[in-house]
Amino acid sequence: MADGKVGEIPSFKWSQDQETLYLTIEVECNQETVDVVANEDFFGFSCTATNGKKKTLSFTPREDIVSGSVSCKSKNKFETCSIKKKHRHNFDRLWVREDDERMKKKAKVDWKALSDDESELSLPYSTKHIKILDEAKLDEMIEKAKKDSTGVVLDVSFPWCGKCQSSRDTFERLAKKLNKIAKFGYVDAREYRPLARRFEADCTHKCEFHVLSPGEDTFAKFEIKEKSKSGTVGKELTNYLKPLIIKIQTPDQIKTLADRFGTVIVTTKTGKDFLNSYKNAALLARDITFTTMEDSQNTDRLWAAVKRSSTSILFPGNEFSSYSIVQFAKRVAIPSYVKADLDKREELMAAGIPIARLYVRDFDAEMKPIKTNKTLAKIMKKISSGYRSQITTLVCGRNFQMDMEDAGLSMDELPALAIFEDYEGKGKKYAYLKDDFSETSLRAFYEDYFDGKLEPTYKSKPIPNVEYGPGEVVEVVQRSFDQYILNPEKKLGDVVVMLYKLWSEKIEKHNSTLNTLAKVLKDVDITVTRINAFDNYINEEQFQIRGGYWSDVRLYLFSDSVENRAPIMLANEAIVIPDDENDPHHDNPEAEDPFTLSRVLKQLKTYLPSVAEKWDDIKGHIKDMNKDIAERAERKRKETEEKKKAQEEEAAKLEEKLETIEMEDIHENGGVMKQVLREGNGEIPESGARITAHYTGTLLDGTKFDSSRDRGEPFVFTLGQGVISCWSDAFATMSVGERAMLTCKPEYAYGKSGSPPTIPPNATLKFDVELLSFESA
Repeated sequence: MADGKVGEIPSFKWSQDQETLYLTIEVECNQETVDVVANEDFFGFSCTATNGKKKTLSFTPREDIVSGSVSCKSKNKFETCSIKKKHRHNFDRLWVREDDERMKKKAKVDWKALSDDESELSLPYSTKHIKILDEAKLDEMIEKAKKDSTGVVLDVSFPWCGKCQSSRDTFERLAKKLNKIAKFGYVDAREYRPLARRFEADCTHKCEFHVLSPGEDTFAKFEIKEKSKSGTVGKELTNYLKPLIIKIQTPDQIKTLADRFGTVIVTTKTGKDFLNSYKNAALLARDITFTTMEDSQNTDRLWAAVKRSSTSILFPGNEFSSYSIVQFAKRVAIPSYVKADLDKREELMAAGIPIARLYVRDFDAEMKPIKTNKTLAKIMKKISSGYRSQITTLVCGRNFQMDMEDAGLSMDELPALAIFEDYEGKGKKYAYLKDDFSETSLRAFYEDYFDGKLEPTYKSKPIPNVEYGPGEVVEVVQRSFDQYILNPEKKLGDVVVMLYKLWSEKIEKHNSTLNTLAKVLKDVDITVTRINAFDNYINEEQFQIRGGYWSDVRLYLFSDSVENRAPIMLANEAIVIPDDENDPHHDNPEAEDPFTLSRVLKQLKTYLPSVAEKWDDIKGHIKDMNKDIAERAERKRKETEEKKKAQEEEAAKLEEKLETIEMEDIHENGGVMKQVLREGNGEIPESGARITAHYTGTLLDGTKFDSSRDRGEPFVFTLGQGVISCWSDAFATMSVGERAMLTCKPEYAYGKSGSPPTIPPNATLKFDVELLSFESA
């Protein structure tokens, strides 16, 4: 192609997956002559074959390809190329129809599979109210809409974008309903690629449509979410189809628009810069109605009017950026008192408005719905109405109370109230900690919040009602944090703090080490504490925790001898993986600063004179504890040996007894054998009965693999369900009080697969079982 000569088209094969087109060009090329050119609208390959002939394959791709993504290489004497698709999908043609004649002769594909009937997707719409458009017809539609003062709504999409089908169904219903105020059209982005690029058609993101409002020159994106209700989407689209900014003449028109649209933003301000910001705000908040009104008194104001309210809400401040106007509009549009609902989530997040969460009991103990306290609801509505656009009161029933503890409230104490700085709960929280839910007290709480008089509250478990003695670990919660660990106004002495979460690795081991640390430091003036960092808020910055999520145990020292009681890290169980693959710890990484008793004590000796002074006493405590541990271990060893000896003697007696007891062949095929060790005196259970039994299971060599007796807890099951067939068959022949030895062949137990790791494949098992009781189905 570089030399301008067009060569013979070579034969080729092609295929594709969701992301890539693949070509195998059947020509053996001189590699130095290979030339490949590709962009969104063109693919070209040429080379001089080893026989000296020029070969050229070029075509217009059926769909957009990613420029610069083409890769070609020689493989098995042929040239193979991969071409990245711009839009991910399963199947379409390789080239446009105009190239059919010359391409079909050389392409080795199943043309039946690529026939028009098979490869072409049917039109997504059947209603006459949605016109099928190309570039020229779209221009005609826009011109006609301008003359009629109506809007234009478009779906510009690829036929294979199946994930938006329910949104298209909604779009079709809206076209039938709103065709008098807008013209609806569909552009096949596959056929009209310049339009596809203009409207940024894409299958991988939101289900977006395009709206041209009356009097506007630019289309706005409009999302129809999957499974959205037509009525709700219809109201939103109607907002898009009204003029971007409505000019009004009288205050009566404001009330009319507010009654129709809910919220109206009004301004009498002028000035080029302000009006540009105002227009941009209107574009960003299409769901809200923006207006301008001339004012003979030159009041130069920006305010909001809302439905069924005679009070105007003035714009706060003097900074009239697009962002500040949008925030004001979105906040005003949110009701001052509203029931919590997931559908309101995005709206509340976008407004960035503080949320007063009123937690109420809406179900009784039997999970039956109950009505909210009418008196409280009336009080809260009255208070909230005075703070519209400043805060929204969200009524949270049972399904919306999971964040109560984050504000320091108990989920068992309702009603409750807390102000969150934002909907997501990332900011500060202020809990109402009084039992008085009178209007006076609640109103004072709101006023104190806006006056900045409230102190933040945090997630905390109740303070344990425990008196701790020397050598005991103190359980600290967020509410007692200042009491034990950090209070700038008090001398709290030396405190060791272990931070952990319930799922922290080796937590039992670390708790044991902490308990030992407290015991050996009992004669030193040090308080040893721990705090569950999941159930209680901690200031991660204060503890020098970086990087978001963490679950590793960490140990700190707080001391009055350190300026501002800044924490000193004593241990950090975070795992560090060496970068060097040859490092012996690369495959078996270790903690950065492991929590061991000796290591922590040595650090404390370095930091604290009190520990150094008592070092000999501490070593004496450790020696005594180690001696005690050794003695307990020896006692346990002897008890284990005695227990094992007793079990072996019992097993020997049982085997001796079994030799004298006749075997009952339950199936008369040797699959389930039963020997009665003790006769029962009760009824025999039927299928479906709830059985309570004891058992000990062993392999034929006597190896025990399970025992309810060792656990000290009977096993409960339903006869005929969820147990091996040997059990179902045998227990169906036993009476209450009966004890028997069962021998179960593999086909009546765990078969060929066994039950790893304790029961091998094809294992015959023995069960010493006892029917304690049963309940009939």
